[in-house]
Amino acid sequence: MGHELRELYGGCYRRLAGSAFALTGEVAAAEECVQAAFVEALGSRIRFGRQDDPEAWLRTAALTTALRLHRGSRNGPRPPVETPNSTATALLNAIRTLGHGDQDITALGVLAGLQPTEIARLVSSSPARVETRLTRGRKHLDEIDFGLPLAAAARETRIWVEQAVDAPPFEQLQLIARRRRRRHVLTGAAAVVVLVAAAVSVPAVVREHRPGPLVPVTQIKFTDRNHGYALIQPCSHGSCALRIARTVDGGEHWSQINIPHGPLKGMSNGIALGVCCGNRLSVSYSRLATAAERNRHEAASNGTIRIHAVSHDNGKHWTSARDTSDGLQVGDQTTTIPTGWLPLTDYGLDAPTVVAVNAVDDLERPLQHQPNLVTPDVSVPFRQNERIWATGGPTRDQLMFSDDEGRSWHHMNAPRLAQGQSIAALFPRPQGSVYVQTRLDGGTITGPTYRLDQRGKWTRLPGFGLDPDAVVSQTLPDGELWISDSQASIWRTQGAGTKVVAVHGPKLDGKTARLTLAGVTPDGTIYAQEPPGGRQDVVFSSRDDGRTWSVHDIRLPRSADP
Repeated sequence: MGHELRELYGGCYRRLAGSAFALTGEVAAAEECVQAAFVEALGSRIRFGRQDDPEAWLRTAALTTALRLHRGSRNGPRPPVETPNSTATALLNAIRTLGHGDQDITALGVLAGLQPTEIARLVSSSPARVETRLTRGRKHLDEIDFGLPLAAAARETRIWVEQAVDAPPFEQLQLIARRRRRRHVLTGAAAVVVLVAAAVSVPAVVREHRPGPLVPVTQIKFTDRNHGYALIQPCSHGSCALRIARTVDGGEHWSQINIPHGPLKGMSNGIALGVCCGNRLSVSYSRLATAAERNRHEAASNGTIRIHAVSHDNGKHWTSARDTSDGLQVGDQTTTIPTGWLPLTDYGLDAPTVVAVNAVDDLERPLQHQPNLVTPDVSVPFRQNERIWATGGPTRDQLMFSDDEGRSWHHMNAPRLAQGQSIAALFPRPQGSVYVQTRLDGGTITGPTYRLDQRGKWTRLPGFGLDPDAVVSQTLPDGELWISDSQASIWRTQGAGTKVVAVHGPKLDGKTARLTLAGVTPDGTIYAQEPPGGRQDVVFSSRDDGRTWSVHDIRLPRSADP
């Protein structure tokens, strides 16, 4: 699939950038959206490889990102667009004179050339409503003199954008995708955003108010019920700093850890916080290279330098070095997965290989004994030292497991699958059980979910009757499933997957909170945040599988106020 995606990259990158430009109004931002779509595809090889129209999938992914950026920029008056092309400038500025509700639809219909049904899916509206707004937007633009008919002006703009873009090497996106895939596995989220909410009824929320300034954080990682770390929002009001907040009492009190660093100008959003094995921390980030560094040819092809900082004593001392490798250093083989490391399938080696990963040290070690499967895809065990599952085979219908941290692998009879049905994902449950999610018709339709009991019996779970794009997202400590769809609707199962119920979030400051999973500790405590756009300065915890939540403000002592 990687070879096919590379060819697709060369063939449709410019077209996709032209579509994304309709919303971003900036060539560089449009390219970022397209590159993000390819990175997502590279990180979801199995799911993406089964798309009937892969270019349409990439276009949807790129435009979804562009739509989010466009809407996020509406907090104040938007300055006029200025581009080297006078027609593009005039057309975009004319579209921005429309009401906010009509801008997106008109840009997508006129400039990106999308049909109303595709626009309706992107903006979560009905095709009839989209038709009405698109007609209104076209009528407004037809009254403006662009020096060309509207259709010709739109075509000229797209041609100019497609000629202006400059695709980076495909290998650069492969690197980003591999790093992101590893990071997602290590944080417990598999290439999708897992939304966690409370129970069926609105749960009680206990909130602890503490003195000191609130600080927004971007990532939270807990190693057990009491000890955790949070990456403080690196940049604010044009000033950037690298800081970590630390708690030793489950989030009630936080202290600050400063990270030694060099220049931070142009620091990217891809900052990763790693925690492993108790007191070991890491922070990785990219920043723009200085002029001197570029003159010494120390920067990557995109003009950035990647930094990897590591601490082995809870952040008291740090070693910081430039990462000039591909960020995926492959070490010696290992017989078993070391304590604190996690299994992952690395598709970037000569063949898909199950490796043990330690993100803190930026290292992966191939397992000496590999599962005997074509294209194995390994799952993260439910808990440390529990059963590891892998699926694969020519039609992705075979299962293997290891009960000794990867030292040996054994075949397991998979549930009986129909023609065209395949295993899409595995979700390990406690004590060696597992859920198997399937796909139908070459992967385009969600198939049945099966559960393996401790006695080795497969049970086909009842159809959940949810939206077509609703998929299993996570297994909770009690062995139940959390399910989400593209609209961030949430459900959870009861009775070991036999019943599904809608989930509603807890109340916070008078509003219903939507939560993003931050992790589950070995003792079963769930930690969560609100997604971007919500409160980023609180942490939620639950010790009863999300039925009730405690909410702790993330505040630092006033002496640490920057």
